[in-house]
Amino acid sequence: MSNHTELGQLIDCTEEEFKEYCKDKDVGYLSSFHNLMVQTYNEVQKLKDELVSHIAKQSKNREQTPEEKSTLEGLYSKMLRIEQRVFILRDLIKSRSIS
Repeated sequence: MSNHTELGQLIDCTEEEFKEYCKDKDVGYLSSFHNLMVQTYNEVQKLKDELVSHIAKQSKNREQTPEEKSTLEGLYSKMLRIEQRVFILRDLIKSRSIS
């Protein structure tokens, strides 16, 4: 991966690629990156919650559309990938921190 990497690429890459990107980063960088990932997770979760609320209101009159289902599945998938990155970052920070 190049040094100029977008957040989306880091979320979507494999765990090995993500760990490779993080291997030469210091604890301060990893801590800031961890905070960014947590913030990103919270934003995606908010979008998911808003969509679920919208679907729940609409479901009284109709069934969930394929587009709604697909979007919701995509949001859950993205949340899972971000959560995995957060755990990796936590482990890296813990392993590199001075005891």
